[in-house]
This record gives sequence, structure tokens and C-alpha cells, in this order.
Amino acid sequence: AGVVGVAIGHISRRYPRITFEVVSAGAAELQRHLESRNIELFVATNQETLGEDDFAAEILYDDPLIAVADAHHPLTRRRSVELAELVHEPWAMPPANTISGRYVREVFHTQRLPLPTTIVSTYSSVLRHHLVATAGFITVLPKPLFEIMGKGLSIRALPVDLPTPRRTVVL
Repeated sequence: AGVVGVAIGHISRRYPRITFEVVSAGAAELQRHLESRNIELFVATNQETLGEDDFAAEILYDDPLIAVADAHHPLTRRRSVELAELVHEPWAMPPANTISGRYVREVFHTQRLPLPTTIVSTYSSVLRHHLVATAGFITVLPKPLFEIMGKGLSIRALPVDLPTPRRTVVL
């Protein structure tokens, strides 16, 4: 949503009469819409479902994921936080079948740590952001999305060192 919102802002300023219909769905469903010519393009975080014979996919960028909390959360005032310290914190986590959700679970697994206490697992990034900003939860966000939304939501990146896997965004 971050890159789409920024793109719409730039395009609509340049072409003020253009209209957009944004469809929010998984890559497989968006590919079906593209095949049936209901949409002209889509942005996804996973190119595995694209048939290379039928479509051209262009990698736009790689997104590092970061752990975030409310600006007033006690962990945001520290210089460094160990991953193990996040295990017992309340998390608003993306579901396990999403790229971000798999990433979070993989990070803890590779460090031989139990999964964090997931109190909420949801596809809704709006709900996750709300819980972080108002109820003391932790979540992960793509760094560019955090940079766009962080100030408005009063959230901060936690000073925790996460491994380097990234979310590849394709067009």
C-alpha cells in the first residue's frame, strides 16, 4: 500500500483528471484479474505466482522489515534491544501465510527462540498499526512504509538487530 499510495499521489498531481480503482488482493488473485484484463498492472511482494511466459515482472526494490512500537513504549528509549526480549511482548503479527508473517516467524526460529506472544494475527495493516500506536503492541513494517507513516502514527523503530531478509516488491 505504501508504494501504491505514493505512486497515486505523484501521478494524480501530474495528471489531475486520471482516476484509479485500487484492488487489494493477493498476488494470485491479482494475476487472474490481469489475465482477464480487469486490471492493467499490479504491485506485489512475491513474484513466485507469476507465469514468466505470460507476464513481465520488474523488481522495483527490496524492503527491509523492521520491528516497531509506539513512541512511548519503554523499549523505544533503549539503545539496544535483544531479539529474545521481544518474545514476551504482545505482538500484532501478520498471518503466517504472508511474506512478513513468515519472515517474523523465521527470524525467531533461526535464533532458536520461541515465537513471540501473538495476541492478534491479522491481514489488516490498519488494525496492526492501530494496536501498535494505542495498545502497546509490537509489529513489523517495511522500512519505507514506516518512514512514510511513522510520524503520523507516533511509532518508532525498535533498536533490535533483525537479520537481513527483505521483501521484494515487483510490478
